[in-house]
This record gives sequence, C-alpha cells and structure tokens, in this order.
Amino acid sequence: MNDFWRVIWKENTSTIVMLTNLVENGLSRCEQYWPSEEGHNEAYGSILVIWKETDKYANFCVRKFLVKKNVEVRTLVQIHYTAFTDIDVPSEPFSITEVIKYVKRVHDGKQSPILVHCSAGIGRTGTFISIYCLMEVIKARKEINIFKFVETARRNRVNMVQTELHYGFIFECLVDFCQTRHTEISTGYLSERRNASRTVRDEFKLLKKLTAHNNLKTKNYQTNPNDFSGRIGEMSESTTGSSDYVNTTLYRSVRKQQAFITTKSPMINTVEDFWRMVYDWRCPIIVMLNQLDKTYMYWPAKGTIKYRNMEVILLEQKRGSTHIMRTFNVSHRQSENALTVHQLQLFSWPAGEDFRALNEIRECIRLLNKQHEMPGPTLVHCINGIGNSSIFVAVEMALIQLEIIGTVDVFSVVRQMRHRNVNAIKTEEDYAMCYKILSSLVLGTVSKMNKSS
Repeated sequence: MNDFWRVIWKENTSTIVMLTNLVENGLSRCEQYWPSEEGHNEAYGSILVIWKETDKYANFCVRKFLVKKNVEVRTLVQIHYTAFTDIDVPSEPFSITEVIKYVKRVHDGKQSPILVHCSAGIGRTGTFISIYCLMEVIKARKEINIFKFVETARRNRVNMVQTELHYGFIFECLVDFCQTRHTEISTGYLSERRNASRTVRDEFKLLKKLTAHNNLKTKNYQTNPNDFSGRIGEMSESTTGSSDYVNTTLYRSVRKQQAFITTKSPMINTVEDFWRMVYDWRCPIIVMLNQLDKTYMYWPAKGTIKYRNMEVILLEQKRGSTHIMRTFNVSHRQSENALTVHQLQLFSWPAGEDFRALNEIRECIRLLNKQHEMPGPTLVHCINGIGNSSIFVAVEMALIQLEIIGTVDVFSVVRQMRHRNVNAIKTEEDYAMCYKILSSLVLGTVSKMNKSS
C-alpha cells in the first residue's frame, strides 16, 4: 500500500476511480488502502492520508481525502463505483454513464492523470477507460474504432478488457451514448429546450423507440405497471389475501437506490394494502397529487382508525395555501415499531404554467429531510399511479441529477423510469410538462411569481 500511495503522490493524482468492492462473493478483492474510519488518518510510509468526508449515492460513493507529505498537503477524491461486479457487467448503461459524468465534473480542468483500478486492474478497469475515452472521441468526431482502441490498450497492459462480456458492454454503452448524447444540457439551455417543441417531440419519439427495444430485450410485453422490474412485493401479513401491492413502481435516483414509489390512490378495498406498503417500505413522506373528491379518504379525520392489521393515528394537521400537511403515527399489529409519516396533500394539480404549488411541496419535503433522518423512499400517488405521479418523480429525479452531476437530462431520467415501468410519462404532453416544470423551478420563474403575488 505504501507503493500505491507513492505512485499517487509522484503522479500528483487528485482523482481515483475504484471499480471493485473490498469483498465480492465472499472473496477479498481489494485491501482498504485508506484509513479505517472517516475522520481518522493513517500513515503509508512517508505519506499521511486523512479521510475527511463521504457522500453516498445510489451506485457510487465519494470519499474525500487530504494527502500530506512533509509540509505539502493535497486534496484527493475517490469515486467508488459499486455496481460493477467481478463476474458480470451492469444490466444497463445508465449507472456507469452517471459515474463517468460525475468523474468528468470532479476532474474538470485538472491536468493530472485519473487513477483507475478494480481488483486485477484489467477487466473492469479496461472497460471503464474504454467507455470514458471513446465518449470523448465521439464528441470530437463522427467515427470511432473500438477494436483499435482496445488493441492499443492491450499492448500497454496485458488483457485489458478481459472478457467478451466486457467488450460487448463497451459497444452497448457507446451505441447508447451516440443515440442520446444530445439530450444532456446545462441549465442555461433549459428555457430553449422547453420551447423547442420539435426537439422535445424528437426526444419522445426516440424514447418510445428505445423503450420498445428494451421491452423486446427483456421480453416484457405487459402493459400492467405491476409487471416489470420495478414491481414491489408483499412483506408483512395481510388480511386481504393479496400477494403484492397494486400498481406500484419503485424508482431509484442518482442519490438513492430506493428513492421513490409511485402508486394508484387507494380505494376502500385497498386501504390496508396501501398503509402496509407505507409501513413495510418505511416511507416517511406521502405526496398526494389528486383531489380528495376523486379518491377514498384513507386517513382518520381525527384520532385513530384501524384498517384491519394497520393502525393510523393523526398527530397533526397544518393547512397551507396550496396543500395540507398531516403527520401520522402508523403501526402494524404484529410489530411494536411505529412509523412517523408525513402526508402532503396538494389541493389541485397546477393549471397553466403556475407551478408555485409544486414548489411549495418540494420545499416542505426539503425541510422534512433536513429536520429528520428519512432513509425510506418517498411515496407519490395519483388516480392512476402513472400520470401526475410520474411527472412529479421525473422532475424530482432531474433536479437531484442536476445537483449531483451538474447537468440536466430529462430524457435519461424518463428512460430510466420506463426501464422500471413502460407506462411512466406515457404521452408527449407529459414529457413536455416535465421540461416546463423543471425550467420553471430551476430558472426561478416560481420565485418571481411569489414576489409579484
């Protein structure tokens, strides 16, 4: 390990990309070459390494270090991609593309080389470097030669891109990048993209094409939102005899593997299942996007109400100008552990382009997350579970993407959602609405409206 850190110091490395976990399938793949705990330091020969902080995301985590030798101190960032196993490749290009975008953002403007490693330093390492570098080649010119690039890499280091599976995954990622690279934009182009109806229409056509291709690839021909990879299964005991939750989808964001659940608003015969899902998945926040006259009132007006195995207690209710926030205590009769749940009921879905109501809901969620530890997914529901719910989740995921990656890519967000549920953002109008809301929230239209009202 001393030699490893000597190389880092000698090459003035400021970015490390780690593509292996310390242990995989019960086997040690890499020794921990940084201090044992965050906030601690450890010496590796003449080099002192201080672990300052960690940021955890859905498929990677970022560790920040101070590296000191004599009186000189340098900063170093390690991006640890956790979704690339030793015996397989990621199931789709989304997650590795996210990591590459993040690495480019962190390393932007730096002249020192990026240190990339896995376990043996050839399979996953060669695959990542090939995708990373050839993406840049695609941006600069129309033609690439994957075979030639890998051949050259193998001359420099034996067995780079170790297996046929790795080689095929490079093609898959780069084909995907060629088709979709123009969908990623900076916030400065949001207003332009929002008003470019032809571009939005072309994006949606491509989205439908790629969704159809994915359905053929996975043999997923169903239209029921419950029949796909985002399906949620039953956990706790039910008195209704149901085996799983109705029309629900679990989505990941860049930040969390289990970030959002969308579902239909409960009816009188599914209220217990609804609260059971909330309880099982430890959902701290419910966002209700339909009016009460279009759904069953699934909570107590005051006090306590029991839905067979589930007990729900109304603790507090606050009425705002655009929504009501309620706080519940939710428990299961077979468990002593109660769950505090905050429900945000929107009075009505925004009309026209006045999105102040959604902005206020988002602000409430932000404050709740700041005040309380909320590891579970946010549950969002509307009448059919895919209309307004999908739009709300898509906008939230795009805003999270903007915060972490630094760019906006509505197309990639919606595509990932459709990978989980083929009916998410089903129409071109819904897709365009995502751009409108996102543009309004990011570019400050909402805040301007608030000041003028």
